[in-house]
Amino acid sequence: MLALARRSALEPLASYLALRLPRLSGSPALLNAADRLFAALGRDPGRSFLYAARIRRREDAVPSGRRLAILAHLLTRAGAHGDAFAVVRDAVAATGHDRDGTAAALLTSIAQEWIVYADGDAVLDRVRGLAELPGFVGTVPDMLLAVCARRSLIEPDMLARSAAILADPEIEPTTGQAALELHLGRYGVDTVAVEAAIRLAARPDAAAGPPSLRLAAVLEAGGEQDRLVGYYRRLGAPVHKLVPESPALATACLAVPGGSADLRRMAEATLERRTQVRAAQTRLVADLADPAQDWAIVGNAPAGRGSGQGAAIDGHAQVVRFNRFSVEPEFAPDFGRKTTLHVRPLWFGGGETAAPRVVVTGLHGEILCRSWSAIGALQARGHDVAFFPPDVQTRLVAELGRAPSAGLTFAALAASLRGGRGVDHYGFSFTDQTQGGRIAHYFDAKAPSGRHAWQRERRLFEEVTGTRLPAPPVVPVHAERDDRLRIRFVGDHAGYHAGSDAVTAYFRQAFEAVGRVVEAHEDYDVVVVNGEGSMHHGVHSFHQKMLKLAEAVARRRPAFLVNTVWQKNGRLFDHVLRHLDAITVRERASQRDLKARHGIDADLRLDASFWAPVAPVEPRETFAGGMVVTDFYSRQFGNFVRMTGGLLKAKPYIDMGEYGWSELVASLRTASLLVTGRHHAVYAACRARLPFVAMAGNTHKIEGLIEASGLPIPIAREAQELPGLIDWADRHRSTYVELFDWMEAQPRLDLQERLAALPIRRR
Repeated sequence: MLALARRSALEPLASYLALRLPRLSGSPALLNAADRLFAALGRDPGRSFLYAARIRRREDAVPSGRRLAILAHLLTRAGAHGDAFAVVRDAVAATGHDRDGTAAALLTSIAQEWIVYADGDAVLDRVRGLAELPGFVGTVPDMLLAVCARRSLIEPDMLARSAAILADPEIEPTTGQAALELHLGRYGVDTVAVEAAIRLAARPDAAAGPPSLRLAAVLEAGGEQDRLVGYYRRLGAPVHKLVPESPALATACLAVPGGSADLRRMAEATLERRTQVRAAQTRLVADLADPAQDWAIVGNAPAGRGSGQGAAIDGHAQVVRFNRFSVEPEFAPDFGRKTTLHVRPLWFGGGETAAPRVVVTGLHGEILCRSWSAIGALQARGHDVAFFPPDVQTRLVAELGRAPSAGLTFAALAASLRGGRGVDHYGFSFTDQTQGGRIAHYFDAKAPSGRHAWQRERRLFEEVTGTRLPAPPVVPVHAERDDRLRIRFVGDHAGYHAGSDAVTAYFRQAFEAVGRVVEAHEDYDVVVVNGEGSMHHGVHSFHQKMLKLAEAVARRRPAFLVNTVWQKNGRLFDHVLRHLDAITVRERASQRDLKARHGIDADLRLDASFWAPVAPVEPRETFAGGMVVTDFYSRQFGNFVRMTGGLLKAKPYIDMGEYGWSELVASLRTASLLVTGRHHAVYAACRARLPFVAMAGNTHKIEGLIEASGLPIPIAREAQELPGLIDWADRHRSTYVELFDWMEAQPRLDLQERLAALPIRRR
């Protein structure tokens, strides 16, 4: 029966609930959650034999272990963290015990995620309330500790709990690590931290799981070189992955005689990254203290809308912006466009920055940074990368009892170095986060984070900067936007290269005309999945995107799969495909595969990049009528590679990751021929009306485009075929003109019109 249910797969969530969550009973929250999910799927729970029978039998008050975790996971993925917390809590209350600690682990995990989207104090109160459950009195303090440490909530009672744990001679790894992180966030590396790290690193199980880079960093900062080297020796083979991420372990590597030359080179590179970061931090402090430089510190608060201060901001020598921000033309009159320094997390979902300077956020960054290879990637792109000086962070944490926001931290640092002279602040309010429309940014409707103490931050900002902030306004814009179509966009690959950036730009333009794109945690009215090059051979990204569509179908939300390749995927999601509102592929081979394997008729529309706007910009490079090349897909290496031999070796090379779309098209217009293995490079050539020679990649997308055109343009399968095809292209330039004319005559993807026609049904 389970196999049949999976094959029919009317809805993946219903299959889980009906067949994989046995013996549902006892907990009202558990049953109500299951009923809500069935209702969202349009199914009558009473007609599910297994579901109804298991409730009637009431053999257990709560599903155990993995099955309870599945339901909690489904609810949190839907953004219902409060429901997930209640389900697990009521399950424990119904049984009167937590058999194997599963419930405590689930509740801790849910709270750690929930606290990002809700008021921090309210979530902590819910965790404290668990002490009323049987057997939870002794567990709650450690749960609170884990939640606070994960989100840098420096609660006084948690600091006391941390001190007790760190002083324990039998310190246990899991709670010890949480206590150490909280302690480091408040005090930095002091005697207590070093002594705790010594005891944790000496435990027999210290290197059993993924070793802690933090322990190594604390040992090095505390001058415990011998213990650091001993810890390094115990790690064994994993050091090859860890040395690029940890200057402390890199130091230990170079202190140990012998070792491979490659490992030692990695260690030297890691230490060079830290040297550069420290030098960048010194330069930042010196420039902030320099009275000859004037600074504009620009926050993201919606209160700045309508201020008309954009020109004043751009008139400063240095302009600082934070996290995700927007300098699009619609916001420029109020917020300006210039950026010389970007303060941002290391792992950042808001796109890369053009600012020459980057300050990476996070408490005590040099000690707590977990990926120095990511630091190195920023440095390799030409950025001057620094961390915040830890002393300013320590002072702010003591005042706030929370990790300070990036805006407050930079403003406090500037005030401490120059006393407010030559610094102007724009776009700050802090209480926009909690009042009015409860939106965090001037450029979107993102919900505020629960990590920061916004009211306290506002008061402290006014105190340290001497700036009187305006009273927080009512934000009617949010109310207006809230009535617009809420679009969940899956498949934003803008950071990959110029072609994917053009695709995203085209979609964003369509979305802005009919609604707004919501954040991952927000509810939505419609899902749009940009398949692009990821939907082939059942790869991981295919499953991830199809699960997003399956969720929308299960919730009876409109769902679109657009701009996609499709090749040799399994039939697990066939029912989902049949219930989508639209499927559009970019070429003939994918259209044929969907019909032959799945019985699906898909529309054919050219890749969205072809219709993306091309600005009248100067070429990034001028190729003087010569041949240019990009990289090619290598079946041997399973990746794209650059030609290192043959006639293409000496030709000008285009790295599509370094170009904007308009720059790429403008540059190609100065060439005579493009030789490429990139699908989007073919589209850029077509937009530039430049003949090309293409080699097949990891999917049939280039061949499928040519097939759809009906023109006899050959595609190379092997590198040896390229010279002959280059000669063919020179002799058949009129065929390419036919291709360009055919493409320009094709209908565009009518996604904007389809979305505009959708009724908005709030649920």
